Amino acid sequence: MAHITSTAISAPESQRRRSWLVNAALAMSLAHLCFVRAWFSVLNDADYGYFNRIPVNAATLAGLALNMLLLASVFWLAATGLGRQHRLWPKRLGILAVLALFLIPIDFVRLNYFAISGAAMLALVRQPLVLALSAVLCLLVWRWHSLAARGVRAILLILLPLAGLTWVRLFLIMLNLVTLRQYEGLPVLAPPLTLAKSQPRIVWLVFDELDYRVTFAERPANLPLPELDRLRAESLCATAALPPSNDTLLSMPALTTGRRVVAAEPCSPQDLRLTLADPSLTATWSSLPNVFSRAQKLGFNCAVVAWYHPYDRVFGNLLTHCTWYPFPLFELGRGLTLASAMANQFWSTLAPLQLRRLELQVYQHSLSDALEVVASRQFGLSLLHLPGPHKPGIYLPHENRFTIAHFSTVQGYFDNLALTDLTLGQLRLRMESAGTWDQSWLIVSSDHGWREAVRYDGRSDLRVPFLVKAPGHAQGMEFTARFNTLLTPGLIMAILREDVRSLEAARDWLAKNLVDHPPSARNPEHDHE
Repeated sequence: MAHITSTAISAPESQRRRSWLVNAALAMSLAHLCFVRAWFSVLNDADYGYFNRIPVNAATLAGLALNMLLLASVFWLAATGLGRQHRLWPKRLGILAVLALFLIPIDFVRLNYFAISGAAMLALVRQPLVLALSAVLCLLVWRWHSLAARGVRAILLILLPLAGLTWVRLFLIMLNLVTLRQYEGLPVLAPPLTLAKSQPRIVWLVFDELDYRVTFAERPANLPLPELDRLRAESLCATAALPPSNDTLLSMPALTTGRRVVAAEPCSPQDLRLTLADPSLTATWSSLPNVFSRAQKLGFNCAVVAWYHPYDRVFGNLLTHCTWYPFPLFELGRGLTLASAMANQFWSTLAPLQLRRLELQVYQHSLSDALEVVASRQFGLSLLHLPGPHKPGIYLPHENRFTIAHFSTVQGYFDNLALTDLTLGQLRLRMESAGTWDQSWLIVSSDHGWREAVRYDGRSDLRVPFLVKAPGHAQGMEFTARFNTLLTPGLIMAILREDVRSLEAARDWLAKNLVDHPPSARNPEHDHE
């Protein structure tokens, strides 16, 4: 009798213990899936950390561990509470909530392995058939919630070993038993050179994804761009300029070296391996002669304020000043402090909002740096590669405020275009107040045009703006011959050597040095934009 009683008491206790462990495993598996963007970007070093500004540090690693444990604890408490419920509707809502959380890893797979754009997905989910099927699925789950719960449980248990592997790699890195390939040093910049007051001064402004057609040739009637129009009225304006590539990864190496680049991939934390078109060979970006090395030989200080590429690592010994910011997709879950790392990792579960949040930070910080550089007389050549109208949309011009909840691809581009015009006006005002506007050459262009213009009106145009303003005041002029902006470094050097001293001379130089190459195709292996 005593044996029977003992067995009857221990059996429920054993079941409770087993239920506790199963719920904990399911909770950890689900938390791991929710933080997929964070742990993937932190623990994956396939690109050598080339695109990252913040290294994987102790704060980021500790934050990732704490976040997964905290979220798993929340899920475990929720599962335990639902298990004690006698009513069915809380359990049904719980299953629907878990299925909604599955959208986080699904969205990750969509972007990283199928390269389906967010705009395409948004258009798909808005289809009446998709909405109807989603409603039917919710009704089926509500009706047969027990079957749905068993399916969810099976999926989470199948994926549990993946969480285990992530935890093992996380601990190995924290214990320094595994080392990530990444940049952990401090770039060493070139010491400033003594400048003569009579030397030319060039501000080279590259607005990412600034498109010629919708900015100038076929601009919407309700989109005023007063600063760009004002600059065009006093500049040489090319009407048929083509970019080196339709991809930032290829265009910026091409624009700085003047060489056609058909492929590029990180080969170390501080360099790219480039495949050149003519002649066909491979070389590292830093090893090629470039506009900064040539300007430095002439005695000019060079400055860069940019995003996407780590210019201070590639050209540190050629630059007197450099600040750069990563493309937001690469640093969704990193931080310099524990608090910032944990905040970014939680935001990464809402990736569309986190991308806009980081994009806004990049815009604000890079503009602040650019305003300081253009006001300084120290630099003979300054490259400002700024976000421009590149997606995602972060600005509402009619309300004159920023936002992280702008999800329209087309309207977001035009709103960012208005912000780009405002940015140009701020840079001009700063230069005028510092007395550097009338003493400077200004070259305004882009690394590529609007790649999603087909979503606007079904048309695509590869042309980019190319505006050249000379020091002082001049009457604007058009340059209608087609050319590739690969010739930009050559024009810059002609200005620095004082072979070109006026807009007319710049026009004549362009006419004599036309380079008419089609843009290189995008690099699908590194299509991060």
